[in-house]
Amino acid sequence: MDAQDSKFIEGFNGGYLLEKFEPSLLTKVLKDLDLSNDYVSGLSSGQKEYQQERTRLELENMARLRAQDNDKDLDIQW
Repeated sequence: MDAQDSKFIEGFNGGYLLEKFEPSLLTKVLKDLDLSNDYVSGLSSGQKEYQQERTRLELENMARLRAQDNDKDLDIQW
């Protein structure tokens, strides 16, 4: 692993954690920085990864809730 990869990974991990715990701070930081730096590019990628994972989890939860509601509907007998 070279220095560029190492900086990107550090930035990615930092971006992921900042998006999880301090998303408004990360947004402000990324707004003011140039993405040409490997570390900053990693920050942005980490932010996007966390957002995608959170969205995927929310969709899975909604699908699970819908399935539970459908099961309840089947139990009703007239």
